[in-house]
Amino acid sequence: MKVVFPLFLLFFFMMPKTQYAQQWQYGTGTAFFTGGNVGIGTSTPLSLLHVNGRLTMGTNSGGYNLILNDIATAKWAIGTGSYAFRVASDYPAEWTDRFVISNLGKVGIGTSNPNELLDVAGTVKAVRLLAPDLTYNTGDEFTFNGRTAGHYSLSWGADDWSTPPTAWLCSYGGMRFFTAGHLKMSLDINGNLGLGTAAPAYRFDIDAPDNDRGTRIRLANTTTSGPGAPGSFPAIEVLGARGDGNRTFHGRLALGVRNTGGTGLTDQTLGAVLFGGQYGTDMTFQSGKLLYPASIQGVAEGSFTTAGNMPTGIVFSTGTVGDDVGSANLAYGTERMRITNTGNVGIGTTFPQAKLAVNGDVFAKKVKVTATGWPDYVFQPNYFLRPLIELEQFIREHKHLPEVPSAEEVTKEGLNLGDNQALLLQKIEELTLYLIEQNKRLEKQENEIKRLKEQLEQKN
Repeated sequence: MKVVFPLFLLFFFMMPKTQYAQQWQYGTGTAFFTGGNVGIGTSTPLSLLHVNGRLTMGTNSGGYNLILNDIATAKWAIGTGSYAFRVASDYPAEWTDRFVISNLGKVGIGTSNPNELLDVAGTVKAVRLLAPDLTYNTGDEFTFNGRTAGHYSLSWGADDWSTPPTAWLCSYGGMRFFTAGHLKMSLDINGNLGLGTAAPAYRFDIDAPDNDRGTRIRLANTTTSGPGAPGSFPAIEVLGARGDGNRTFHGRLALGVRNTGGTGLTDQTLGAVLFGGQYGTDMTFQSGKLLYPASIQGVAEGSFTTAGNMPTGIVFSTGTVGDDVGSANLAYGTERMRITNTGNVGIGTTFPQAKLAVNGDVFAKKVKVTATGWPDYVFQPNYFLRPLIELEQFIREHKHLPEVPSAEEVTKEGLNLGDNQALLLQKIEELTLYLIEQNKRLEKQENEIKRLKEQLEQKN
């Protein structure tokens, strides 16, 4: 096999020139030039051998055509074999291929049989690796960069260190992930994971951009058949454990808001847990059909001015009309019950003025009222029992019993159930005393009538 090689010549046939004949010497099977430069195709050779034109070199064995020797130990060889161009060395192992170009154009480094266009059997060290797309378009490419100390990145798309490409993975004080030229996720050196922030302050830190209507995290089981349906249910678990082994619960789920407009929080929703679902019979998840008509909200019941003045209540809402969770004007349902920052509970009212305020009917099997001042004092010997004649005069004048509120007062002020029960019992006990007194008078009259009848019978 023969190969064209323009740089070197192992032996050559001299042109017969008389003026150089004395510089050529001959031995057994050898000829050598003893002085000056030799030129082939040029009359002004610039080196010991200067060939101006094509040089063809070949071997009958298909081995190495050119051997470079430093006289000491190391040798390098360039040649052909197995239809490939090869560069080899004989140190430390004898004639080991270092660089190979196969007849298919595949390049091998550290391997004699490259299987890809570039096949490297070892570590590759590079400041930058560039991989265009299938159309060899360098404007849309995969790139590995290591331009600055501590800055390493993998990118997809047009590459510019100052302007991130379409998708970008950057290692700089952690790892950063970019898409559409904007930061989407970061993982810092402390293991904090951030979405939308380059500096996550917590184990999982989400920050939506200014123009985002809200951040949504979705947990869903969309499987409609197979082993996981319908028994697999998404869930959020907040678990806590103490280092001393006690089972005290310290898991927390915190919902809150902040005002970036330069003013404090006042009378607004602080966070909500929504309840709803997908309407219709369609088995596929569709965001437009996932609506939420009920909620539990935390609300600011006034202005948050200091750490010690943050009046907060809880509102329970239900309804029949649902809103999308990403709606800018989410209704949360209609308020049904509220627990105020003072601990008052209101049902059907947003401003409960007592521990339990109900604006509507109450049905119960039992109601237990605990109160002090129960009217057993009515039966004490020194209790003043109003004479019936005075009681009659009071009723005629006021149209209600003494100490009992009038209908106008009840309409205006309401009725204290415990006090009213005690007052009714007081009147029942007073009525009992009136009956006892009347019974004594009747017994006295009956005895008097009996005595008079006996006297009349004796006279007859």
